[in-house]
Amino acid sequence: MIENFLSGIYYMKKSLLNHNGIIFPTVLVFCLMLVMLTGHQLLLYLGERQFISDQQENLQLETVIEKSAVDLMKSIKDGKAQTSGILNYEEGSATYQISEWAKMKYIIEIRGKTKERKTKSVQIVYNKEKNEITKWAEGVLN
Repeated sequence: MIENFLSGIYYMKKSLLNHNGIIFPTVLVFCLMLVMLTGHQLLLYLGERQFISDQQENLQLETVIEKSAVDLMKSIKDGKAQTSGILNYEEGSATYQISEWAKMKYIIEIRGKTKERKTKSVQIVYNKEKNEITKWAEGVLN
């Protein structure tokens, strides 16, 4: 009788330890999915961070070009403009070249550069008589 009791306990213990492995693979699949989700979120974050950095640099470049255009139009209006030169700003610098196209019309070529070395060129046709920009053409350079 004691033998039957001990064999019953042994059989119960053996059956409890033999679960045919359902829990461990489930936990592994869950952990794998969690790691994949975390990696995906990390890649999204890094992409957004790069996009924001590029947009900030583009904004700085636009600021340099617009400030230099305003300063050059003011100097042309005042009659103090030089034919070429460099303008330095906090965001970067701009090189320019001014040529008279027709009576009271000037072509201003501006090449802006940020501190991170991103550049952009702009060609402006400025009408001094009307004090307005009649044409603005731009391009991005590497």
